[in-house]
Amino acid sequence: SKVWHKYKSAVRLDGLIQYWGPRLRFYLEKKHTTKLQYLSFLLFFFFVHLPMATAYYGLWVRKPNLVKKYYKGTWDGLTGKEVTL
Repeated sequence: SKVWHKYKSAVRLDGLIQYWGPRLRFYLEKKHTTKLQYLSFLLFFFFVHLPMATAYYGLWVRKPNLVKKYYKGTWDGLTGKEVTL
């Protein structure tokens, strides 16, 4: 079978990926990992990934609205806002 993609997801900067990426990451980590694995994920996310994403969207791309969406997705994922798939 073939799958055709309309956009390259890596360069899509409309805010959807920036919101849903971290939100679903938290959902999946909570659902499918042990407590120790989830703790190591949290440490990595907040001390490595989040600062890098902030620098990328805020300083490199210069789109503060994407930083805001990324933080909103992070907060919704961390607080356990229900995901409807």
